[in-house]
Amino acid sequence: MARFRDRARRIGRGLLRAVTGIAIGVAAIATVVVLVKTAPLLLALAAVPFSYSLFAVGVGEFAEGIHDIELGIRGISDEEQRAHNPIRDGWFDGCHQTRDRFVLYNLTTSIVLANILPVAVYGASALKAKMEAKLNQLRGNAPLRPTGQPPPPVQPPRPRVFTSDDPQVGETATAIDARFPGRVTDVNRIIFRPDGSRLTDFDIEMDTVVIQVKTRTAKRLLAQLRETATGTDRIVVGFAPDRHDNSAVVRGARAAGFHVFTTLEDLLDFLARH
Repeated sequence: MARFRDRARRIGRGLLRAVTGIAIGVAAIATVVVLVKTAPLLLALAAVPFSYSLFAVGVGEFAEGIHDIELGIRGISDEEQRAHNPIRDGWFDGCHQTRDRFVLYNLTTSIVLANILPVAVYGASALKAKMEAKLNQLRGNAPLRPTGQPPPPVQPPRPRVFTSDDPQVGETATAIDARFPGRVTDVNRIIFRPDGSRLTDFDIEMDTVVIQVKTRTAKRLLAQLRETATGTDRIVVGFAPDRHDNSAVVRGARAAGFHVFTTLEDLLDFLARH
């Protein structure tokens, strides 16, 4: 009965040692992988020897645990034969038996793989970062720059200058684009009816607003605003820089439900909200 208990105790101890060895080996490999992927390269390389030593300890514990299980199954006690640990007892001591040569072969293979692993992981990470940077450059994104350097300052877009044969259209579009870069899409775009006849032209076309500019007496301001409203679902705005708020043409267009402005600042304030 006592011999059976000793045998069970040795098998259980062997199992515990084998599991502990596997856990130590996995922890060593995981340490290398995490350091290589997240830590600076010098710190990762400095920790590699420690991780290798830890990995070797895990392999030795695993081998000794397996030998303990084998001896326990055969009913051999600790006093009769001690379990062999290829790390503790020396890799080349007593390697004449087939089992010891098998353990040494697997241990050597594991160490070689552990050396290749961090190099492969680091190389794959570096290659992936290089390919992503190259793709970003080809797509027109930020240019390549060394890791750790701040990005170059963002250059503000150059102001566009619009020209037109109609008075105040080019100047007004240029002022609007300077305040709201990119919102002006076109000037003096001709709009046609479904039958192909000309309806009107959009003096200043924006993303959400169409502006009709009328100088001097602002003749036909209301008629052009109405024509424009039939050709777009955007907000139609009138701009009469040579008129004042109390002029009949301005009051008439406003009474018809259109937004009409007589100063550039009032127009810009309106566009900031729409």
